[in-house]
Amino acid sequence: MPSLNYEQFSTYTEIEKLALFDQGVPLTCFSTEKCKRIFLRDIVEKSPNDFFRKKSLERLALMIFFGESSNYSTAVSVISDIEENDDDFVISSKIKYLFLLNDKLNLNDSNIINQIDKLRFHTKGEVSSQAYYYVGLSALLDANSSDSELDFFEKIGCAKKYFDGASSVIENRIDAEYLLEVCELILVIPSANKADIDKQVSSINKLIFDRRSSYIHSSVSSLEIWIYKATVSMCEVVLSNPSEWLDIKAELNNICYLHYSLVDIELNGMYSSIQEKIGPSFSDNLLKPFYKKSLKQYIAAIKRLCRESPENKKFVNFSSILISSIEQGGDLKKKIDIDILLNFRKSFPLVPIETIKKDVSECSGGSLSEIIKLFGRYSEEYLAPPILSLTGSRVGDEIFDEIVARITGFIPNYSQKKLSEFKVVLSDVIKYSQIAASQKKSGKDFFKYLFDANASEDDLQQSMFAYFQMNSCVSSKYKLEVDEVADGGRVDILYSSDSVVLPIELKKTDVKPSIDNIADSYLSQAQTYCYPNDQLGLFVLLDNSSKGSKLNNPINDIREFFDVYHMEPYYDFGEKAPNYVVSVIIPGNKVLPSKRSTYK
Repeated sequence: MPSLNYEQFSTYTEIEKLALFDQGVPLTCFSTEKCKRIFLRDIVEKSPNDFFRKKSLERLALMIFFGESSNYSTAVSVISDIEENDDDFVISSKIKYLFLLNDKLNLNDSNIINQIDKLRFHTKGEVSSQAYYYVGLSALLDANSSDSELDFFEKIGCAKKYFDGASSVIENRIDAEYLLEVCELILVIPSANKADIDKQVSSINKLIFDRRSSYIHSSVSSLEIWIYKATVSMCEVVLSNPSEWLDIKAELNNICYLHYSLVDIELNGMYSSIQEKIGPSFSDNLLKPFYKKSLKQYIAAIKRLCRESPENKKFVNFSSILISSIEQGGDLKKKIDIDILLNFRKSFPLVPIETIKKDVSECSGGSLSEIIKLFGRYSEEYLAPPILSLTGSRVGDEIFDEIVARITGFIPNYSQKKLSEFKVVLSDVIKYSQIAASQKKSGKDFFKYLFDANASEDDLQQSMFAYFQMNSCVSSKYKLEVDEVADGGRVDILYSSDSVVLPIELKKTDVKPSIDNIADSYLSQAQTYCYPNDQLGLFVLLDNSSKGSKLNNPINDIREFFDVYHMEPYYDFGEKAPNYVVSVIIPGNKVLPSKRSTYK
């Protein structure tokens, strides 16, 4: 039987083409599965109809998932080759199936995850949201490799941020909201607080109802249904009260049932490998710590019940898990420390977790009075309210996180107290830059200079300082035009406290800046202001170059306006304390977006 090829397909009417895909492009149309792969590849690469390209891309992936083909190279290659300027929904399908194939086939290809991660910054919301969702799912799966309970919760918190990003980019992203709430639930489970857990379960119940309602003509993802059942089962286990049990055998059998509803593998196809990772991860980091803490008193009864019912293999296996969890080396203090660490992490998110672990471990015996003293010290030393370092937007937080990660990588032993204050200054500068990027021509008086071809460095200085005075929570620590900062120089704005001194140098240019000319023309002065002080400084450049001759070129993504610089100093002493400058470009001499349209 001759195989259907792309040339024949292109002669079909749209209704005939649609009917073929409604049947799932059956293998009966082809003499071999290779012919089918080639046919689907040709549609993806040649068809002008994005709907059929998307459907073909999906079928290529599903051939691997459902055993029609064991040759995955064509599918991975074709999906990877989808360009960033392709149709939104084709790219969204690329993200989904590239992720699932990477996981299903255990490719462990960092290039695939990097491809998806890069698409978080796509200009189209549908694509960006999809990338956020699957990077979040990747973080959720990464919790499987945690080497401690604390590391597990850190990774769940990371996944939560990505799901939050996915749901905030576009509306009605219920699947992302759903997994966001699941992450929230996981983070409150260790507290065993019934009110908090019930609140989260109620929120998830509402979302799963909305999720079903939005799938009138198709089913909800089996993975999401399983995660729903698994999390509810975990809550039932954690909220049980073993100290009040009357029928120990019945209660243990119930927990056994709930345990296996979490870890038993029931999903097939594209989600089975994901469940194989998530189930044991949840069990190890959420259920087993509960067993160890709450069932220790029943260890003798568990062993007796196990001996009395050797034919009940599932209960015998479950009993061995309980016994292993309860008798595992260590004591209850580890669990108490996890709860304390999680609460410190939540209250002081900018303090490195290693610092928290060290300080908590030094509290004598974990006594309440010592923990309270530590909390009070953190409140004073780390500017307690975490809102001090929030930028107020998802994009701003990404810029913030990326710069802080680079700084801590460059200066790993930098004082945490100084770094905490630097983060506050950095967040103020990021917030100012974001407002400047979105400011209207009729905006507040101290932003009007952004549309002025004759704007000066002084305009930037007065505007930024006024913003700090009006909006910063540490406004009194900013000083204007401070002399004798370094070698008799005068810095434009200086942040000064008992712990740290941070210079902010400002410049204006009429020439389009580049990475090289920023370093060559400005950074030496900005970095010099750092050396008598605390290693870090900031440089803000107002780009007042003419944009009129480049109307067909849109302005870059705001993330590209931030960088971290370091120039080799005059003396070659090994740089035991290198100085770094965070540079920021603020586009001025703005052109209204409508002026960039060239249609007639």
